[in-house]
Amino acid sequence: MSFDTDLKYAEKYPTLAMGTVLTWPNPILDDISEPVPADFDANELAWIVEQMTDLLHKHNAIGLAAPQVGISLRLFVMRSRFENGDAWNDQVFINPSYLLIEGVKGQEDSKKVTVKEGCLSFPGLTVEAERYDKVLVSFQDLETRAVGIVDITQEFDGLDAQCIQHEDEHLYGITFYSQMGPVKRDIWRRKQRKLGRRKSRHG
Repeated sequence: MSFDTDLKYAEKYPTLAMGTVLTWPNPILDDISEPVPADFDANELAWIVEQMTDLLHKHNAIGLAAPQVGISLRLFVMRSRFENGDAWNDQVFINPSYLLIEGVKGQEDSKKVTVKEGCLSFPGLTVEAERYDKVLVSFQDLETRAVGIVDITQEFDGLDAQCIQHEDEHLYGITFYSQMGPVKRDIWRRKQRKLGRRKSRHG
């Protein structure tokens, strides 16, 4: 990819180009994302995915959704461990949707579990969330879009399933804030105001 092309995309997506993760209460985080159109430029999409994956690695995180970098598209990237646990695998999910596994012969149904989660858009905050322990996901990646495959379907469980459900909520404008009780919301708002005053004094 040429320097001019990189510059063009950087100008179009400045938040991502600067390696910035938006934090709440940025209003973009509350928006419902649009599907990635079938005719979306393949090179532009590859650039977005590459930049998001680099940013994911930089923060040593396991998931990052496009709205968190100022892009209201149905897209997120995820890092998962290979089965042997020795290496990480990067995946991109374009226009994802997931189903619960129910009534499949020889398999246990998806069941809810309570887990603790963090989020790059809520630095320093951990909340308890209810997630399903396994999900069936339909999505596209860069390779399948390039050859015209509409969707691929894959089952995920454990931490991968948890991450997928978390990132999918970002695509619907659902954040930690909506999962907090009133006391925790008040504490978080006060922390954000204090942080804002510190930045203004040192900015």
